[in-house]
Amino acid sequence: MTTVTSGQTYYVNGTTQSGILVDYTGQLIVESGGVVSTTTLNGLMTVSNGSYAFYTTISATGDAIIASGGTEFGADNSGFELVQAGGTAEYGVIHYNGTQQFDGKDIGTIISGGQQIVDGGTTSNVVVDYAGVQYILGGVAAFTTVSSGGFLYMSGGLLSGMVVNGGSVFISGGTATATLLSNGAITLTGGAAFATRVDSGGDFFALGGTAYDTGVYDGFIEASGGSTVDTLVSAGTEEVFYDCEATGTFIEGGGAQVLYSGATAFGTVVMSGTETISAGALDSGTTISSLGQQTVYGAADGALVSGATQYISSGGVAYHTVIRDFGNQ
Repeated sequence: MTTVTSGQTYYVNGTTQSGILVDYTGQLIVESGGVVSTTTLNGLMTVSNGSYAFYTTISATGDAIIASGGTEFGADNSGFELVQAGGTAEYGVIHYNGTQQFDGKDIGTIISGGQQIVDGGTTSNVVVDYAGVQYILGGVAAFTTVSSGGFLYMSGGLLSGMVVNGGSVFISGGTATATLLSNGAITLTGGAAFATRVDSGGDFFALGGTAYDTGVYDGFIEASGGSTVDTLVSAGTEEVFYDCEATGTFIEGGGAQVLYSGATAFGTVVMSGTETISAGALDSGTTISSLGQQTVYGAADGALVSGATQYISSGGVAYHTVIRDFGNQ
């Protein structure tokens, strides 16, 4: 076994070596087609120029730099790893106190108590496990899974195809699209979320930004500082709070929309569910079909009641309502 002692620099250039031990302040440079495997890294390793590092163990004092043209596979990271533009990291594990920061390409990393910082580049099929954290500041993250006890923070870039299964996601900027929220919570404070599916046990809080084309299937969405557009509520609930707006909500399957004081809704369709307009809230242009029901404690303007029922409670008002096909008011 080769040992790179403190203060020594060792080169692997165009050859294959295994079992190298790099002491603290020692340096291993893998370049020009070099290959290393099962390295124990207490110092510094640089991989570049068409070279590969397999199954590196990065200790708390270890640092790995995967430069342009370098590839690392199956790293066990309790230290620090930097994946630069043009570098690739695949199927590693980031442990407690471990950090991976990158602007390159990442595939299949498991974040288990450590953190991954995405400055740019692309990630795919990352799993954020218990106590793990993924920060997305830019770039593209595809098919991330946020498991129970995991956290994801996004302030820029694109997040596509995420699955949230018991974890927590916080979005303050950028764009998230095609998310499945099966259990856990998403908090949107800025940016935009497109085509999120919220299943039973999922909570979606739009505290800022805009949620588009959300499907709520026995889950929950709350607009409290943000807005929703074209939400489908099927056996779930949408709640809209003060100074927030819901546009184009479609309610079916026993779903419910509740507008609290100061909230506004436009163009809601209640097919088979309920809409409740609290005192101080305004609803405009709702269509209520045969299995739907609207209860008005605030104000409803321009509702079409088609074979359904509109209840006007004490203190509530309804303007320009059209009733047809045996509808009731």
